Amino acid sequence: MMWPGRFSRVILLILIGMLLASLAWVLSVGIEQRDAVPSSRGLMTKADIEMDRFSMRQMRDGALEWDIRANRAQLFEDRHEASLQDMEATLRTADGLQVRFSGDQALLNTETHDFEIKKNDGDLTVWMNNGYTIEAPSLTWREQQREIVSDRPIRISGQGLQMRGGRLIVKPESQQFTIHEDVHVTVGP
Repeated sequence: MMWPGRFSRVILLILIGMLLASLAWVLSVGIEQRDAVPSSRGLMTKADIEMDRFSMRQMRDGALEWDIRANRAQLFEDRHEASLQDMEATLRTADGLQVRFSGDQALLNTETHDFEIKKNDGDLTVWMNNGYTIEAPSLTWREQQREIVSDRPIRISGQGLQMRGGRLIVKPESQQFTIHEDVHVTVGP
């Protein structure tokens, strides 16, 4: 009678031991792999396509909306990304607003058409034909929300106003600016 109970406990102890050994192995392999992966994902992957003088145009309702140009581009098909160097972009809205900016580096999601652009040194400048200029370290275009965002300190000037703040959302179609965090506005001639 005692023999089947002891046998069950021995089997259970062996199974627990195997489970612990497997868990220890998985944890040690996982830690080694994590340390071996570089922090920049671009170092691990070679571009599928590299080109000079990249150009992309996006139409909306039959009219040119985006005109994006870069001196150099690297396309990564599996990540749906294009890494752009020396990029210039112009956005045109249906009511005639033009938003123009350029930067040293940009990352474009070729599937969603979202992109982030930045300068290596200093701020990038955004010129708008409504008289406003924006200066920011980096900008992100969110296609689905149809907005330009900066999560870094910004400055806006134009039409007698000087504004600065910690975060910016611009809705070009409605020409609406929203400035968040530590907002300062100066009105002048």
